[in-house]
Amino acid sequence: MQVTLLPPQPDEPQITARHAIQGLGQHAEAFLAANNLQGWAEDEAYVLRLDRLADVLLMLSASTGLYVGQVKRYARRISKLSDAGGSKIKRAKALDFVVKALGYYSYDVAYRCRGADDFIQNFWPHGSAMSLRSLEKSVDQIHSNDRIIGILLHNYQRNLEQDLKLNREELILKDSSQKHTQKYLQIETLKRQIAEKTQYDSRRPLEYRADL
Repeated sequence: MQVTLLPPQPDEPQITARHAIQGLGQHAEAFLAANNLQGWAEDEAYVLRLDRLADVLLMLSASTGLYVGQVKRYARRISKLSDAGGSKIKRAKALDFVVKALGYYSYDVAYRCRGADDFIQNFWPHGSAMSLRSLEKSVDQIHSNDRIIGILLHNYQRNLEQDLKLNREELILKDSSQKHTQKYLQIETLKRQIAEKTQYDSRRPLEYRADL
């Protein structure tokens, strides 16, 4: 019996209707399609969960805004999630994370620019990285517009007067000689009402933007 060994032959060219891939995104789509033999379910969707840090930030960025009490509540959640993941995010940094999702530079900026009823409106992405300096000088025209600057400046100026008044009232509460006076009791009642409102606001559900 005689066996003849033949050299490897080139593959015959195949006719295909596929068009040439133009970018990396199409490479990714082709890879996913080739490895997903069962196909994509039409009703298949990603479910956002409160036990994932990235999901929490995504939900916040899609909201209409947050009350101060809600900001503190979600900051606590972020701190707990970071602990569970093996990294510690301190409370101050967690507060910054929350308001950055709304388009503010820091919690200090967001608090000073809070609206009526202690509501911090979501201006992302138009107000992204907006600092107090850019507000006061109105020079940050890249990431913001005149309408947003006008709203935040109005809130900032109103809160400046309101917070100065609250600071003066704090000094009265620290003055032992003022204790049991009518003014002292009025301020104490007001502070208790503010704390109760903040606690109530913290339990509010998120409301989502209609433009998404």
